[in-house]
Amino acid sequence: MRPFEFTSRMNKYVLIPYYLDFLSINGNLKENLLKVQMNGFEQTLNSTSKFWKEGISVERKIEEAEKIKIKISKQYENEIENYFPILYNQALIISCTIFDLFLFESYESIVNQAPALEILLKKTDVTSDKNIEKILKNFDYSGIKDKIEKIERLKINMDIIFKLKLFKNEVQEKYPDGRNYLFHIYSTRNDIVHRNLLPIKKYSELSDMTTYLQSFMIEFAYHTGNQFNINTDIPGQQDYSK
Repeated sequence: MRPFEFTSRMNKYVLIPYYLDFLSINGNLKENLLKVQMNGFEQTLNSTSKFWKEGISVERKIEEAEKIKIKISKQYENEIENYFPILYNQALIISCTIFDLFLFESYESIVNQAPALEILLKKTDVTSDKNIEKILKNFDYSGIKDKIEKIERLKINMDIIFKLKLFKNEVQEKYPDGRNYLFHIYSTRNDIVHRNLLPIKKYSELSDMTTYLQSFMIEFAYHTGNQFNINTDIPGQQDYSK
């Protein structure tokens, strides 16, 4: 299992909106974006431009140009304000996709272990590689709640994993109901994908969600790796290949 690799992959997408958010708060990123957007209009609305009809005085052109620029500037300001929520929400979609890949790869590693196969044999007719493939495909196409249920059928104690005991008390206290918080993250993701909504308005909201997903991946790999004797990329965890 590779929780650290998947965590690192997720970080790459989460850090992009982080840096942009940092620059917008501590720098002049939004002002520069607005300047770029308005640059072409400065030339178009110049009093010597062919934009204006013949016969209009220079004073009138200057007056009307200012009104137009104010109107366009407000429009672009609103658009720029929406850039950041778009980035936050897109980052969550990608993060959930990475999390899904981690769960699938981990589930595949688990079901190929003898203890898990024994459990599956009692519940399904697993007599060939094709049937294993069917089980994996069914898992891959399942929603997050069904995936957790399928994992729990392998006698994995998800309640312990959801408590994030590997992490500091502050982290555990921040996510007291890990199971429902995970479902909330995916509900938010579905609102973005299927309802064209932008529910995440601040970077801190994105950070809270992705931090939980990353913490869960490490916790999950640690417990299931030990339970099923599967190697992970967690530093210091036992090497089961020896």
